Amino acid sequence: MKHRIVFLTAFLAVMVLMTGITGASRNFVANGGFEKPVVTGSWSLYKSIPGWTETNGQQMELETKSLWKPNEGNQYMELDASGSTTIYQDISTEPGATYTLSFAFSPCPRIDDNQLQISWDGKIIGQLSASGAGKTDTNWLHAIYYVTATSDTTRLQFHNLDKSDSTGTFLDNVKLVE
Repeated sequence: MKHRIVFLTAFLAVMVLMTGITGASRNFVANGGFEKPVVTGSWSLYKSIPGWTETNGQQMELETKSLWKPNEGNQYMELDASGSTTIYQDISTEPGATYTLSFAFSPCPRIDDNQLQISWDGKIIGQLSASGAGKTDTNWLHAIYYVTATSDTTRLQFHNLDKSDSTGTFLDNVKLVE
């Protein structure tokens, strides 16, 4: 009986550790997988989607796995629907707290110029570029940034920097955890 108690205690300790490691943390980003609204067909244009706001007066384009392969889930966003798109989300944060921002981006297949700028709290924290030349499907790349909040609301923004031609960078699986 003593061995069973030790084994059960060790098992529970490992499970608690694994829960902490595997992401039981809350994602502060709403609709980071761009799964809402649900797109019927290959793609749809929206003036607004849950959690995200567009700043340039452009429509937001959500695409489905029937067009290209998402990084996760069934949908992702293209950041150049009818023109270069900038999207943001104002997130409730704790001043002084450090967060891990992660997301996946892919160049549009067959398109050379794909550039993405990332801003946190009004400051540019990264600029990424990738070529989709010669690609026949998405090629998801993963980015991680460590950011600190300076107020109780912080703006996270993604901006398509490449030419405004209806073929822009893809974004998916945006997460912000403390």
